[in-house]
Amino acid sequence: MAVAKRLLLQLHVVIAVAFLLDGAAGLRMAIMRTECLTEEVANEGDIVTGSFVVLDHQSAWAEQHPGMDLGVTGPGNNHVYSTRWKVEDKFSFRALKPGPYKFCFTNHAPAPKSVIFQVHVGHTISPEEIAKAEHFDPLALQIGKVSEALALVVQEQAYLRAREERHRITNESTSRRVVFYSFIETAGIVTASLLQVFFLRRLFEKRGKRVSV
Repeated sequence: MAVAKRLLLQLHVVIAVAFLLDGAAGLRMAIMRTECLTEEVANEGDIVTGSFVVLDHQSAWAEQHPGMDLGVTGPGNNHVYSTRWKVEDKFSFRALKPGPYKFCFTNHAPAPKSVIFQVHVGHTISPEEIAKAEHFDPLALQIGKVSEALALVVQEQAYLRAREERHRITNESTSRRVVFYSFIETAGIVTASLLQVFFLRRLFEKRGKRVSV
């Protein structure tokens, strides 16, 4: 019954996160060069899923250095997953060993970048665990599956929220650029018109003096 109780508690926690928090926001970080985080995996075979979204990639300096690198290493510093120059990405892998897994972001731009990162370690009860459990309720296995499914839904909601925020920042940045360039263009037209008026007046004044002489 201990396994069933643990699964019920896990289900209650996930439901609370899904409905009370209205979707997780993820961990927001400002990365200058390299930043690493560690997530503990308790069991061999656990599924590790996650995502990240770079928010301010549309700034002037970021256009020449788009995206960010992510490298994941497992126990013993073994390579697990990597991606380069991405403004957003989702990943999933099966942990071959229990222990700490390190997630390292690398920013190649000369200024900090903001990134929203989230990771989830999912565990499904194996047949061996079911066989070892005394008085195991078959519904506990289904509860575990529902719990993991809800956790993935919450994670996907957080990823979509981060993408929505990135698109909003992009639209605002584009709007500011349009206004700025429109102002520069208008100022240029006004300046050119004033110069034309000035030179035309000078030209007519010179011609008027010649005629009077």
